Amino acid sequence: MDLRRFFEMVNSSKNIAVRFGIAALTVTLYCQAQISYSQTIFSQSKSLIANNQIMATEPRTLTGHSNVVNAVSLRPDSKIIASASHDNSIKLWDASTNKLIKTLTGHNGGANIISWSPDGKTIASSGLDDTIKLWDASTGNLIKTLAKHNSIRSLTWSPDGKTIASSGLDNNVNIWDATTGKLIKTLNHSYAVVGVAWSPDGKNIAAASLDSTAIWDVTTGKRLKTLYGHMSYLSSVAWSGDGKMIASASDDQSIKLWNATTGELIKNLYGHGYGTTTIAWSKDSKTLASAGVDNTIKLWDATGKRIKTLAGHKSPIMSVAWRQDGKTLVSASQDKTIKLWDLNNLVKDEEVTEKIALNGHNGFVNDTAWSYDGKILASTSDDKTIKLWDGNTGKLIKTLSGHKYGADNVAWSADNKTLASSSGSEVIIWDTTTGKLIKTFTSKAGNGLTWSADGKTLAVAGNDGAITLWDGTAGKLIKTLAGHSNSYISSIAWSVDGQILASAANDNTIKLWDKTTGNLIKTLTGHTNVGVNDVPDGTFTNGMAWSYDGKTLASASGDKTIKLWDISTGKLIKTLAGHSSTVIDIVWNNNGNITSVSQDKTIKLWDVSTGKSLKTAGINIPMSWNVAWSRDGKKLASGKGFQTIKIWDIDFDI
Repeated sequence: MDLRRFFEMVNSSKNIAVRFGIAALTVTLYCQAQISYSQTIFSQSKSLIANNQIMATEPRTLTGHSNVVNAVSLRPDSKIIASASHDNSIKLWDASTNKLIKTLTGHNGGANIISWSPDGKTIASSGLDDTIKLWDASTGNLIKTLAKHNSIRSLTWSPDGKTIASSGLDNNVNIWDATTGKLIKTLNHSYAVVGVAWSPDGKNIAAASLDSTAIWDVTTGKRLKTLYGHMSYLSSVAWSGDGKMIASASDDQSIKLWNATTGELIKNLYGHGYGTTTIAWSKDSKTLASAGVDNTIKLWDATGKRIKTLAGHKSPIMSVAWRQDGKTLVSASQDKTIKLWDLNNLVKDEEVTEKIALNGHNGFVNDTAWSYDGKILASTSDDKTIKLWDGNTGKLIKTLSGHKYGADNVAWSADNKTLASSSGSEVIIWDTTTGKLIKTFTSKAGNGLTWSADGKTLAVAGNDGAITLWDGTAGKLIKTLAGHSNSYISSIAWSVDGQILASAANDNTIKLWDKTTGNLIKTLTGHTNVGVNDVPDGTFTNGMAWSYDGKTLASASGDKTIKLWDISTGKLIKTLAGHSSTVIDIVWNNNGNITSVSQDKTIKLWDVSTGKSLKTAGINIPMSWNVAWSRDGKKLASGKGFQTIKIWDIDFDI
């Protein structure tokens, strides 16, 4: 089961109480059914980023494991790296020479977690055999095996080295005496616990469970506070060395920074295109490293600003560990390698900062659209309303009410006054100057709306592979365009002159239709959907855009590319490749270039003539498959699946 898809489906529900009840139950059953953390949750391999975010200096690579490397840990003096792998072994490496020092074997079914004692003399490891083993680091001899702990997901030493905390899918955090190996205390959770982190003073433990992070008093066993906020199951938790912040990571693509004293949320970080697998603070608490299923590592400063993207692994990254001086980061991956990243003389990435946050909906936002002049943003929501916002100030201009159920899709006419919105099969035409309803008609359940350039014809994309064309004034059906067989149409776009309609669907085709006759003109093929985790169910191409002269169509896809098509011939002109995740949407700029936004949390400016990326910047965009570009490509809005809409100013002119 793909939880990303599940939560998108749940988020579209009309009943919030049912939504979260089903979500909690389904995720619990899902996680308890897991056997192998790395093989089942993070099985999809993603491609290497090929853009200017890559480090100038290639990382050192350690090879020797014959299977997935699940974890790495540096000895406190940073001289030896320990790694744990699905090949049943633990390997010790010289951090300076990269040479293998020793191989420890003893786990049956693969080693998945490893942790050094604070004095550097003992290594604790866990395996898929549900055991915790303590090893003499100097000799490699097994000291003792602790009692079985079901499906262990986290293992870490207390700061004083006297106890070890472990957690797993049995919903417990166990505290062990490191000398005797006896179980001292068990902290009970309601759901599986996937990560634990000690406070620097050793008095408290942060435990990441499916639905939240709990803070425990280790001595009394009392739960002090619970941190809620993630939209999907958590994967990791880390306590900063200065004790001030707790970071939690989740499959919802976010990392949250919490005030460790008050439990208040400080900031949401969005950097990974897919789930975040692990996080770790540098020893000085100035930098947070996060790793993800998108094969990248992101570095963040203590304020939550993204510093750098490190790309080089060919598969999801399972673990990261810092050297004491903060100048080297070590990572372990499903590609069977360990990499050492030199962070000296780091050149920071450019970042697009959020301009405005719009709050006003009482339900999840489903769609957003800019007026043609870029002055007003319209948004639809589960709260049954459409809201009109001033795009520069964020001020709410007007609320349109009339739908019986949650409002789904929205589209502006070129006159900047007329708006169409849909709710299931119901379509409403609005006069935005007065806020009055002009016309209501019934269509097939739509996935999207778009007006022709003259504002006379409204196209409604269906989930049955057909498109219906409507007279926007009379509310009458003009014709039906059927050609995407048994498909879900995800994007429709009118040509500049309004005579051709392009439609994209999950049958991996783009079709061009003649507005007047309704005939199919051409079918464009070339995009490939390269993995079920790249896009939600039914989504193929999230965005299409016509060039200003109407001669070229650009299409974005879950195959991580943008393709340019010659409309007269139907031939593929060029493929723009460089994003590491689904390209969500694209827009043509006034100078004839293209700007794209991707689930890899970057925006790119492309030179259409050469096909090269001219500029890349990070963007702290939430998990969303829906964004809205202003027509000039200078504003971007996103909000689907949240109650808050965010707007960014994009200044990419060159």
